[in-house]
Order: sequence, then C-alpha cells, then structure tokens
Amino acid sequence: MITEVKEQLIKPRPRLLAQYLISSRLEQLPEGVEESDLFSAYASDCVYDERDVKLWRRKWRDIPVKESSRTACDTLCATLKESYPNIYTALTILATMPVSAETAERPFSLLKRLKTSAAKHDDARLVDWTRSHELSPRNTG
Repeated sequence: MITEVKEQLIKPRPRLLAQYLISSRLEQLPEGVEESDLFSAYASDCVYDERDVKLWRRKWRDIPVKESSRTACDTLCATLKESYPNIYTALTILATMPVSAETAERPFSLLKRLKTSAAKHDDARLVDWTRSHELSPRNTG
C-alpha cells in the first residue's frame, strides 16, 4: 500500500514534469527524472531538444531565484515563442491544465443529487428542483 501511495502522491506525473521548465524550478529536477522526460507527455505537440534546454538554462542562470518567474504563466510571458518553441509549447500546455478536477466532477455531483432526489420525491418536485439548480460554480448545493 505504501508503494501505491508513493506512486500516486510523491512520484511526479509525466504531464506535470514541465513545471521544472519554470525558471524558478529549473534546478529542482527530481532524482531519476531526465530532461527528456519533461517533454514525454507532450510528444505529439513538441519534442525534446537538448540544445534548447541548454539555452533555456543559460538564459535563466544569471537571474536570481527571487527575481525569476514562479508560475508557468509568468515564465510564458518572459519567453519568446520563436526562440524556444518546444519549451513554450510545453509551458502553454502546463499553464492550461486544470488545477483541480472540481469542474469535471461538478456534473457528476449534480447527477448524484438528482438521482437521490428522484428516489425521495415525486417527479413534479424533482423537475422544480432541477430548474432551480444550474451547473454553475455558485449553485453547487
């Protein structure tokens, strides 16, 4: 069970490895993870080029960590797409990933409430209930 927990929580997932391209995290690559792994989850959109990564590291080397970008969005703003196309693509994908699964889970939560309500109430009341609850972040209760 401990191995399973480590796999799920501690081991970085391939789709999140691009976070180590963020300027403030360049030197924090976990043990056992290669630079080429940073691009493995995005293979259909960009490719690993050792020269690009060396130039990328060189660009951020002389900038103090306190002054470097701390988020994918900030790093994207400081990146020329033409100079680092693969890094730019990987960071763009990373920046557009949902932070949580809440948005995807909300419809399922509503369906569960509908099913429970249908079992407890008659159809007329269920129809009224569904009209009063929309799929929106402000009406999740």
